[in-house]
Amino acid sequence: MQLYSGQIVKTLGGRNTSPFPKIDLETNRKAIATTKRVDKWLYDNAVEEAIFRKNDFVLNQFKCENPVKMPPATKDSMHLYLFGDIF
Repeated sequence: MQLYSGQIVKTLGGRNTSPFPKIDLETNRKAIATTKRVDKWLYDNAVEEAIFRKNDFVLNQFKCENPVKMPPATKDSMHLYLFGDIF
């Protein structure tokens, strides 16, 4: 799924996400900042989705993660939980 800045999409649970963060890849520094914003967006929306679905098991797993240093497998799990697909 390819998203653009400001886009709001529906999750598997039927909830609207927050607006997708600004994308800026002009410099390496801006690209790193963009990656951090996207990871934080993914984390926040996955946690909100678990709350929305009243899924405490998944909520506790996601809340244990550090949104600044999430491994790729965690990002994939969050994406799968939100949208039901991985790219």
